[in-house]
Amino acid sequence: MKYFAGLVFVLGRFSSVSFFCFSFPKAKDRLREPPCATLAGVFNQATYVKDNDPRAIHPNKQKMSSISFSLNGSLVTVENPDPSETLNDYIRHRTQFKGTKLGCGEGGCGACAVMLSTVDPATGNEFHRTVNSCLRPLVACDGAAITTTEGLGSEATGLHPVQKRIADFNGSQCGFCTPGMVMSTYAALLRVADESKAADAAGSDPRALGLVMEEAFDGNICRCTGYRPILEAARSLVDETVTDQVGVGCKADIRPVTGVGPAEGASAPPAIPAEIRDAGAAETKEFHGPTLHWHRPTTTGAALELLTTHGANARFAVSNTSVGIYKEEPETVLIDLGAIAALKEVRGVAVIVLAG
Repeated sequence: MKYFAGLVFVLGRFSSVSFFCFSFPKAKDRLREPPCATLAGVFNQATYVKDNDPRAIHPNKQKMSSISFSLNGSLVTVENPDPSETLNDYIRHRTQFKGTKLGCGEGGCGACAVMLSTVDPATGNEFHRTVNSCLRPLVACDGAAITTTEGLGSEATGLHPVQKRIADFNGSQCGFCTPGMVMSTYAALLRVADESKAADAAGSDPRALGLVMEEAFDGNICRCTGYRPILEAARSLVDETVTDQVGVGCKADIRPVTGVGPAEGASAPPAIPAEIRDAGAAETKEFHGPTLHWHRPTTTGAALELLTTHGANARFAVSNTSVGIYKEEPETVLIDLGAIAALKEVRGVAVIVLAG
């Protein structure tokens, strides 16, 4: 056993879960003592290196970079971030936004879901999707806009229509999963809005749009409600025939008069600030921690060169669903492919098949 942990859980209706951990690692395997303020702080560190120590093959280790991103509409710049720090770590421990939760820590429950907005290099349009903040490295948020549930609304500033609809349909009980459900609903509503604009709105099938809303929850788990009120709340935003379990149905104050199509809830998200709009693909960057190293090349050639240089210690990373989940694997050099424009294009190739 590498760790012995004592855990104290402090639970509340909308409170977070606090962990207190005491670790006793094997000294011969440890390169440094990890932070132990939270359970996530322990398991989000790539702390074991078995073969080659990558610090010996990083001549530019002192060459660090900064990242800039938008968080709920405010520009944030972080100097020399540790590549082992996740977006969830940053939000929960370095900001006042505590709505985003930490559940499984492996991208399976959706309690940590936030919306990530980036620029599509092909069209120049902003693209919105939910990501698991427990897996998303903070360094991979450079040039993006992050929106949490507080960025939509709160009881103090006024609830967003999506938040209010889920509450009206009794879609929240203990409340732990609700912020993730809200963000999945909101991101799906933005996609439906775009699809409705691209197609003939008059010909849009509300039931088909409702199915799109349902599919948005394939990464969200709720142990209280049985999902029905949450799904009904989401479908009701695009289909007026859907009513809640007590027949209250859609509220006129959050639905446009026209009916079919996404509701007012698909309001524009915080835009990516102009000063960082092109930062996500503009330059090569690298970040170094005590045991984890992160490189962001901008060409496929540079990525392959890094892979050759670091050998068995290197791994390509996009959504970080490998090392982010299997945290004790020895790979300590991650190569981010997110800034390579050539990998974001789909080109048609004509193929002629001759048969005799």
